[in-house]
Order: sequence, then structure tokens, then C-alpha cells
Amino acid sequence: MKRDNTFYKGFSTSHGYQINPLFFIGAGLGMERCGKLDNWVVPVFLEGRIDMKFGKFTPFGDLRFGTNMAEGVGVYISPTIGYRFNWGRKMGINIGAGLTLAGYKAEHYEGTWTGPDSFELYYIGTKHHVRPYFSFRVGIDF
Repeated sequence: MKRDNTFYKGFSTSHGYQINPLFFIGAGLGMERCGKLDNWVVPVFLEGRIDMKFGKFTPFGDLRFGTNMAEGVGVYISPTIGYRFNWGRKMGINIGAGLTLAGYKAEHYEGTWTGPDSFELYYIGTKHHVRPYFSFRVGIDF
């Protein structure tokens, strides 16, 4: 039996400034696609990250907030928590998990029976929706 998975694959990049060893602020963009749903998420976002250090234990938390430019433009929010593995003096590999909320617009219709064998659809407008999904990220910082 074939498994039917709904997941997004993609990439993102963010660039900014490490204010001090604890705080990073930047901006970025990305592209993600879900093959099963045949839709895209194209975020343009601001990012804030906190890099903590407890001895050799280096967890981080970040928040991306912006706009999903695909599917009629909607909100994009993606908090992540994770761990940074040092890879040399000024490089690291970040692995994190979180939740992404991607907004989109969709056209809506209502239908009514107009006779015993006929049905008519009426356009009622565009509505905003939010699609939540689990995020898993791997990144390199330098």
C-alpha cells in the first residue's frame, strides 16, 4: 500500500546582523512546495534569533514573521527551536523544528437547488485562510 504524505520541501535564506553573541536580526525569503496539494509558499520575512549558550550546550530559538507572496498574499509566521553544532571557529550547523502558519486567499462559492434537477453556484467572494504545518530546518551559519 502506498503511503500518502503531505509535506513541503524547499529552501530559504536570511541575511542580517549578529548584534551580540545572543541576538541576531535579519531578513530573508524562501520557496516551499507541497506536491500533494500542488501549492507553494513563498515567504518574505523578518527574522529574529536568540542564540543561547550553556557550557557546550547551544540551543537557539527564532521567529520569522512576514508575508506569503503565493496564493493571493497572506501572513507568514514560523517559530522554531533547535540546536547549533559548532563547525569551526565562526561556522555552525543549525537543526531546528517548529510550526509554520502560511496565509492564503481562496475564492468561495455557495450553491442552491433551483429545481428538482438543477443546482447553481454563486460567487460570494474571497476569504483569507491560514494553513499550519510542521517545520524541520537544517541550516549553515557563517
